[in-house]
Amino acid sequence: MTTASLVPAVPALARVADRPAAAPVAQATELPAPPAPPRQGKVVIKTPKGDVIVNPDAAPAAPGTPGQVGNPDALPIDPQMIAQKVENIAVALFTSVAVIAIGVPFARAFARWLDRRGAAPVNTLPPDLTDRLTRIEQAVEAMSIEVERISEGQRFTTKLLSERAAEPAALPGRELR
Repeated sequence: MTTASLVPAVPALARVADRPAAAPVAQATELPAPPAPPRQGKVVIKTPKGDVIVNPDAAPAAPGTPGQVGNPDALPIDPQMIAQKVENIAVALFTSVAVIAIGVPFARAFARWLDRRGAAPVNTLPPDLTDRLTRIEQAVEAMSIEVERISEGQRFTTKLLSERAAEPAALPGRELR
């Protein structure tokens, strides 16, 4: 089956098949202009100073006619309103920068103050309390020495008793059985 046999069956392919194979690119890219969107009725734009009615189908309004605009590309713009908005944005920006520039060092200083307030200095004990602690330390050391002496005496006594039980025949006056 050849392409020529398919061409009569599909009319769109017939037109493509009739074109020369090496068609210039410029002819292929030419497209018709899209249709203009339909414009219907009036468009009402709400503004702080009142409503603006845009009628796209009307002829351009005479200069100085408030509230009626015939061309939507020529909407009335109040320059003072724009200047006021720009001024508000600038004031907010510079205020934010000033608050950050001043507030961050104060916040860091406050955080450091809180950290230092919680930690007590090391040498804040009164001298009489220091003397008492020194005496308690000496008494504990003396008690530990005495306990070591007692435990050493206990070990010696235990050793003697175990040696005595192991050698019953070595004692004089007893007979072996």
